[in-house]
Amino acid sequence: AQIAALNPEEVRALRERGHSFGPHPWVAFRPTIDQWRAEVRRICADFRARFGFAPESLRSHSVIFPGWDESPRIFADAGLRLDTNFMAGYRHQSGHLNGSALPARFVDREGRLIGCWEQSTVHGDDTLITDKVMLPAHSEQQCIALSLRIMRELAHVYHGVFHPYFHPVAVGGHGRMHTARWLDAVLAEGVRLGLPAPGPDQWLHFVEARRAAEIHEVAWDRAARSLSFRIDAPAGIAGLTVLLPPHAGAAPERATVDGADAHLGPVPLEGLGWSALTLDLAAGDSPALAVSYPDGTG
Repeated sequence: AQIAALNPEEVRALRERGHSFGPHPWVAFRPTIDQWRAEVRRICADFRARFGFAPESLRSHSVIFPGWDESPRIFADAGLRLDTNFMAGYRHQSGHLNGSALPARFVDREGRLIGCWEQSTVHGDDTLITDKVMLPAHSEQQCIALSLRIMRELAHVYHGVFHPYFHPVAVGGHGRMHTARWLDAVLAEGVRLGLPAPGPDQWLHFVEARRAAEIHEVAWDRAARSLSFRIDAPAGIAGLTVLLPPHAGAAPERATVDGADAHLGPVPLEGLGWSALTLDLAAGDSPALAVSYPDGTG
């Protein structure tokens, strides 16, 4: 019913602005694996028929996740390659349930990678502003303070994604949930911090392209205090960040890409003193990078 209620032209216009859309499957609180497989297949088929494109990301209603490795296998078989179901739950209100603020691939019981990623959700509006997870509800100001603190930590201390969710009905005001000012504060802080805001599908494509890129031909010239290597990019990727370590406590002073000077900048993450350069690569590119360090560091 929710898929039928959305206008395909409005969905197309929003996708052109960078938004992503995916299914929100539901059968029951404890569906069998076969019921779950049938529902995921049905909702993806309805989605394609209504909007003219295949969905790539999802969150289940009530974050239903039957089985162990069965659900990500079902998602991958349906073309859903990014799941967002790992989130706060009973007696847990905020954090990264897959141990990382970055996406990780699912692994089956035989240790084989599954073609589906998990991007954990740091918190949900209903799990913080109500007591539904059997913990005290936060006030609006406490929710805002927590979100902004996590955003700043991820931007300046750790390397990860700030991924909350906000129910549209709560943004408009629903029962105990009135989250419009909270969402406004999050968006304003994201702008202030200069954080990019890709949709789930854009993020999925970037992650897959980044993980496909490979560094090889690594060499260190001790006399010249120079590090050289090559990056192969099987898929096109914009904004690929290459992290460069300090040497004997000194940051690199110059970097080149295929002989042309490249901009180097400091990276504050985790206080490690690394530097970074950013590349835009087309599919099949294989640039040569050289990084030199100042005299007296060898």
